[in-house]
Amino acid sequence: LQSAVNSLVDLTYKNGAPDNVTVIVAEIGETVSAITPTMFGAAS
Repeated sequence: LQSAVNSLVDLTYKNGAPDNVTVIVAEIGETVSAITPTMFGAAS
């Protein structure tokens, strides 16, 4: 992941980007199993 970020930043500089390039990367993990809502009673 870090290698990909470094490559993206390097490409921006090579293509003329100014200083302070920011790259945001999100790593998506395994999906969480569905949560079944449970109703305990009516609100009063």
